Amino acid sequence: MLLNVIKAFLIGICASLPLGPIAIFALQKSLTQGRRAGFLTGLGAATVDTIFAMIAVFALAAVESWFETHRATIVLGGGLLLVVLGATITFSNPFKSFSNDEGPSYSAKDYLKAVLMGLSNPGAIFVLFALMAFFDVSVEAHDFRVAPIILGVSAGAIAFWYGFSWFFGSFKKSIRLSNILWMNRASGVLIMIIGLAFLADGAMRLIFS
Repeated sequence: MLLNVIKAFLIGICASLPLGPIAIFALQKSLTQGRRAGFLTGLGAATVDTIFAMIAVFALAAVESWFETHRATIVLGGGLLLVVLGATITFSNPFKSFSNDEGPSYSAKDYLKAVLMGLSNPGAIFVLFALMAFFDVSVEAHDFRVAPIILGVSAGAIAFWYGFSWFFGSFKKSIRLSNILWMNRASGVLIMIIGLAFLADGAMRLIFS
């Protein structure tokens, strides 16, 4: 069980990695309004990850046998989705839809905006499915052990956003937007590499199953 919780923690971190609109929003808040504003925005993203993890885990518990049968296909589909997501992040301008607000202020609106942005991307549930398949997380229907797995995903996401907001909030004076743009592109390339790893893993599962 402890191993599944550790895997869930890693899944929470991996699910938060893509520098998509929410991450850029949290980044903007960290740079212009401080670490607390960035972390509050990140908590909105972590909340969505927790909701999606609940859906994914309970759906997984309900269709455990189907999931095991189609694990390779799920990993392949998740890998393809990650490759497309990584390519989109790499070649897009992440700042075009955000303003450059100044001042050390933050409010619940930042949290709620991040939640709404996250809920508008239900495809993240499929990414969680793929991550669970990749890490071989398994649960059974009506098993009380699903709760620690959900909490593990939530803890991983919160840990990521805390580190994210602390880093950019602490070093905001030495970080240029051009550097962030290259970091965004590097993140996109990394996500594509992870997606390719998923594709390779899924292909190997299909070949040798």
